[in-house]
Amino acid sequence: MSDTSTDLEKVIEISNHAVADYGFRQAVLYGASDIGRRWKLGNETQGLLEGTVLSALAALPIPVEPADIEGEQVRLADMIREVVRSCPKLLPSQNSPRT
Repeated sequence: MSDTSTDLEKVIEISNHAVADYGFRQAVLYGASDIGRRWKLGNETQGLLEGTVLSALAALPIPVEPADIEGEQVRLADMIREVVRSCPKLLPSQNSPRT
């Protein structure tokens, strides 16, 4: 089990990696369930990855220009945090079972 901040940071780390690395972005876009399982995301966090994060990644240019990577990473991280703030149940509690 992990706490909510750890799960949130995992999703942001996946997002950051996908912004910077187009090959990894493709892996996330077409294999989000495998990525979530490999990163040991809970069900709610997996939903965040498959919803908000996938939509944002799909809208990025191919490739993200090197000068724009950091700005896009910050923008997506802020978007993820805002979604979680507006709907905290997207992240599992410390006591919820993990699958």
